[in-house]
Amino acid sequence: MKFKSIRTKILLSSLVLFAILLSSFFIIYYISLSHIKSMTISSMESSVEKSANDMNNLLKNMENVAEMVALDSEIQKSLRLPLPETKQDIFKQRLEYNQKILYMKQFSNQIDGIFVLGENGSIFRGSNKSLREEEYRNFDWYKKVVKENESLWIEPNNPSLIIKNLNKPTLSLVFPIQDRISPEIIGVVVVEVLTSTLNDIFIESTIYKGNIYIVNENGNISYSNQENIEEAISLEKIKYEKEDFISKKQIDSNNWELIGFIKKNIVFSELYNIRNNILIIFIIVAIISCTYIWFSANKLTKPIKRIIKNMKIVEKGNFNISLEVESEDEMGVLTTTFNHMVYTIKELIEKEKQQQILLETAELNALQSQINPHFLYNTLDSINWMARLNRLDVVSDMIEALTTVFRVSLSKGKVLIPVKDELSHVEEYMKIQKYRYGDKINFEIDVAEKLLDYTIVKIIFQPLVENSLYHGLININKRGDIKLIGKEYEDKLVFIVEDNGLGMTKEKLKEINNHLKDGIDIKSSSYGIINVQRRLQMTFGEEYGLKYESEIDKGTKVYIELPKIKEN
Repeated sequence: MKFKSIRTKILLSSLVLFAILLSSFFIIYYISLSHIKSMTISSMESSVEKSANDMNNLLKNMENVAEMVALDSEIQKSLRLPLPETKQDIFKQRLEYNQKILYMKQFSNQIDGIFVLGENGSIFRGSNKSLREEEYRNFDWYKKVVKENESLWIEPNNPSLIIKNLNKPTLSLVFPIQDRISPEIIGVVVVEVLTSTLNDIFIESTIYKGNIYIVNENGNISYSNQENIEEAISLEKIKYEKEDFISKKQIDSNNWELIGFIKKNIVFSELYNIRNNILIIFIIVAIISCTYIWFSANKLTKPIKRIIKNMKIVEKGNFNISLEVESEDEMGVLTTTFNHMVYTIKELIEKEKQQQILLETAELNALQSQINPHFLYNTLDSINWMARLNRLDVVSDMIEALTTVFRVSLSKGKVLIPVKDELSHVEEYMKIQKYRYGDKINFEIDVAEKLLDYTIVKIIFQPLVENSLYHGLININKRGDIKLIGKEYEDKLVFIVEDNGLGMTKEKLKEINNHLKDGIDIKSSSYGIINVQRRLQMTFGEEYGLKYESEIDKGTKVYIELPKIKEN
């Protein structure tokens, strides 16, 4: 009962409103989440694409410079010949070619150093930094390039191959110098770029609060823009969740891969904070609002409860009540109307008492002059039980059927009854006829169960079935079949009573349909038809009623059109 109170309904309505607002917020939140996710993916893919292109350009530039140095005819000539005999000549040669290499280095400001290492012991450099004193021809990377005649990339997590005491991570390219006259390898070119140059490249195409990794063909990280790269040497050691953002791009110059990585919590952190703050504010506002609405609803429903309380007193028969009008708003109008209603009902009851006395006297006189169908109903019921006691089952069944016919005919004074009761009425009627005519007639009902709860004017089917029986089937030389069919359409019900009797001529059929349309009485033997038509149209309107179809020796159909009205 409390759940149905106005106060509870007001509170529930408010909660529904809050739920709609909260749902709207979450819809906007998830749309924003999806939008940010799409923008992040698009931005990250663009950034990784640009970084990969810039990285490819840098590597290609290093290769071009290395190739330019390796193919230089003067450098090749100096590497092809033995070292000069005197230190002065060696120094002079180095100075000359160092200047040449420094000049070549000017073609790219990204390159930190260019070095030429010859098989004859020559060392030329495009850098003013001190060189390592070890014999470079003993290094594995040197031997590998000279032996395989293929360039070698040294990952950018290693120190410089050539410069002394340079512990900064350096990206190095070792390029073989093949003699243009003979197929011999006469030295190598080493081109080095500091990882600070890589940082500059990735800063220009930065990923918002994300990391960029260069991963070699073994899946190990050789470069990262995060400071603690030493702690994350293997890509497998990087912990990421399912919804984190990852984008990959292959580097064309070698088998390395450029990977962009952003944690989802970093991308959505601000949105998460906004969501949490709004939820906190929403909960606080909801609690305050619900409290206010609860007290306001109590104040609003208090006068209504007072009226309900007094209405229950009136319901028990006490009309000596008058409520004080406490306000001039709608509740005041309601209270005034209640007082007026109670006063009016009190007066009407007094008048009704006086009129009832006169009416009962008049009805008693009228009933004494009429045949009482209830008396006939009760009498038949008594005969039924007496017949059963004497095992007169057939008599009992007929009387029971007749009793049902009378019961439906009475229907407690109702004009409209359920279809199921009307079907029961005609079925019992045909049961009585079956005892009279035996197997000469057969009656069948084909009405879906879903139609049984619709309403119909009582005693509609029986006159039509009776008409089919006496005018269509009695005089035929075969078994007479009557079928009652029910159909449901979008806006109406249609029942059909059809038989396999004598049928009618076209002239007779036209005459009957015209009489039904115009409301003219048909001959006395068929008076029940026009009676049914009039009762249907008086109850439901002229658009409803009967219509006949018939053919000689094929039978007759009568269509009954009704509105769709449920029992309740």
